[in-house]
Amino acid sequence: MKRKRFGWAVLLSMCLYLYINLTTSLPTNVVPMLLRGNFVNAQSPTVQPTVVKTPSSTPIGRSVPAVSATPSPAPKNVDSALPKSDNNIDSKTVSDRKASQLTPAKIIEIYKINDNENNKSNRIHEAAINDTIAVDVAEFQKHYDELCPSGNSSTTNCEQQIFLELNGRKFLGTKSESISQPDKSGSATIKFHLLYQNDKDNNNTEAWADLLGNPQLGSFWSRSTKIRIISVNNGALIAAPPSDGSTPEFKVVRLNASYVVSWIVGLAVVLSALRISFGKNISSLIREDNPQRPAPFSLSRCQMLWWFICIIFSYVFIYMVTGNKESLNTSTGILMGIGTSTTLSAIFIDKPNPAPLTNPVTPTDPTPPTNPAPFPLSKGLLTDVLSSTKGSGPKLLRLQLVIWTFIMTVGFIVHVWNRLEMPQLSESLLLLQGIASGGYIVGKTMENIAVSARMKSIK
Repeated sequence: MKRKRFGWAVLLSMCLYLYINLTTSLPTNVVPMLLRGNFVNAQSPTVQPTVVKTPSSTPIGRSVPAVSATPSPAPKNVDSALPKSDNNIDSKTVSDRKASQLTPAKIIEIYKINDNENNKSNRIHEAAINDTIAVDVAEFQKHYDELCPSGNSSTTNCEQQIFLELNGRKFLGTKSESISQPDKSGSATIKFHLLYQNDKDNNNTEAWADLLGNPQLGSFWSRSTKIRIISVNNGALIAAPPSDGSTPEFKVVRLNASYVVSWIVGLAVVLSALRISFGKNISSLIREDNPQRPAPFSLSRCQMLWWFICIIFSYVFIYMVTGNKESLNTSTGILMGIGTSTTLSAIFIDKPNPAPLTNPVTPTDPTPPTNPAPFPLSKGLLTDVLSSTKGSGPKLLRLQLVIWTFIMTVGFIVHVWNRLEMPQLSESLLLLQGIASGGYIVGKTMENIAVSARMKSIK
């Protein structure tokens, strides 16, 4: 027991020592930013050139008016104030300038579209990604006239001219689906689809990660969200909640409890099926091919299972939050490939080669052999993965692979938790993981060669 505690203490001290050295000595493009989840391709900052805007030259024949310190009053008619001879100004630009001067409409209520939406007492004031929400606004008549000059939103496609802003982040991909015609009091209903788009151009992925990533204990299942409606053309504020706080609180659901329970039940069913099929030998999935039990644990198979579980759970978590089915990327494939190739190489190299029995058992002689355990037996998970199966003690190449796999796993999980996406690992990180696995395979090969030479000298 004291030796095991001492071994754990030495391993934790080595991990802490290596991590401190990594974070202080290696370049920034190699060290993963574990605590901030910045586990993507790290590059040196690029100096952006300064763009100096120069005023355009004044056309010949036009005089430049003098700048007065006292602001001139705004013209009553915006259309008459604009130069009609300038062909570059169209009706859409005029509409944008009008909309920017209008007082924002008031958001009265935000709720999820369902069967009970017409019953105000049963409305649900929370929604998740892929749900459709309705926003009831008041004093919207003037904005509607500017967005839909013809008075019909279906013919002018005016619903595509506004989008949502959630907690200060602009979701350019969440344009409205429909705008109802305002009633006599100027109230209308605007419907939006909370769609998660894996689209870097619209910046929806980053916006959803800022809103739903890195969940805290107080707002783990849902997050209180302030919604505003913005114009696509000029960024003007179309509608916002009143300052008196009369709008009911609206929340964006991060994780649906029923989905989490269903996934847990499914995982329990799979584990139960494996337990029934393999019984107590289920751990043989990550043990060496040894006819004697208990066989030692295999480092390569443990690493392969480790990355498999890490990627599977990350994929399920991202899918439950965002509904994104295409979160896997090149880095996840390379990690799975490194684990699989390391395991297959270890199986091919480490063929069973038992030591010869000095007193073999015959059918008529029940005397046990002199060597009762020609194959190595398990001494515990930590001892097996750090020590050679040939009985030569702990190996530095194995310790290197264990520590580096642990560091990369922590960075991988932190990035998924914060950004709701699989990290795109840099070439340096993947190269280091490959070098650690390759060193383990070469060391295993050298151990087998040394054992074979020793056995030949005995014979």
